[in-house]
Amino acid sequence: MNWVGLIGSLLSLVLDFKVMVLGRFVFGFASGVLLCVAPRILQETIPAKLMDKGFGASTNIILNLCGFCMLVMAMGMPEEQTKLKETYFWCIFFAISIPFQVAAIILHTFYFKEETLEFSVNNGDK
Repeated sequence: MNWVGLIGSLLSLVLDFKVMVLGRFVFGFASGVLLCVAPRILQETIPAKLMDKGFGASTNIILNLCGFCMLVMAMGMPEEQTKLKETYFWCIFFAISIPFQVAAIILHTFYFKEETLEFSVNNGDK
């Protein structure tokens, strides 16, 4: 889903309204899937004794913090629509997720290559 989100983010930077809408839809779909599977990923990878140490709540805290940061950044948006084309400040909102998605793709490809414990147990792996 990080690949899908990256494609959606890149499409959102194109200066064509229909392509931007498609990009935002694709990015929203990928984000929604990642948000739905994040609790399951935590459940399968974090030992039960550590779940109360903040792993479960950290996802919600980070999401709310990021939403707050985006709202603060939105205060810098120009109010006139003509100035939007001059400043391109809106590109920051659509491009801010790109480095995080690239980092997640690199980490999952080269560093976190193992399968989850439940997947390994279900397939008879040790």
